Amino acid sequence: MARIVEDESKYEAWKNATRSTVVLKKIDRSGNLIDEVIRGGRTFNLTPDERRLNQEIASTDKLDMFQNGLLSPVRLIEGATDVEKFKETPNHISEDEMAALITGQSQKAFTERVTAITNPVTLKRMLEIAESDEVDATVKRAKFLSERLNELSPSLYTEVSTVRGPQVTSASPATGL
Repeated sequence: MARIVEDESKYEAWKNATRSTVVLKKIDRSGNLIDEVIRGGRTFNLTPDERRLNQEIASTDKLDMFQNGLLSPVRLIEGATDVEKFKETPNHISEDEMAALITGQSQKAFTERVTAITNPVTLKRMLEIAESDEVDATVKRAKFLSERLNELSPSLYTEVSTVRGPQVTSASPATGL
């Protein structure tokens, strides 16, 4: 169910930064809880209270989609009590920031920033960008991303390696990985 936002100042905007579909709890006009399906890449609006509700539903901070990098903030309400923590979360990184990090930072800054990322999905997105034709990543940086992904999520790393092979390659057009 799409929501028409009449007053943007009351709503935060978030983006599903993955290809996966997520389901959020929202409150309809009658005050009832409803599920909203958010497809990969889609930007959506919700109130800070709805976001907090979904955060409380997560069994751990690691599974909190708003903290772990699955959902990225587009527009937050300044002055909300918990806005600063989103600005400090290392898993919130846009694709433009990823590309700039991969190509423009010193190796030390790159290593520190990537080591701070704790979400395998964020690292997988970063590895895909590093392996794309649009970004001129060094083999050393692509290898570091692969190793960090393997460290955080061996099963996801194995899935990527099986599709691509153990070496650094371009994304497969058949799978998109």
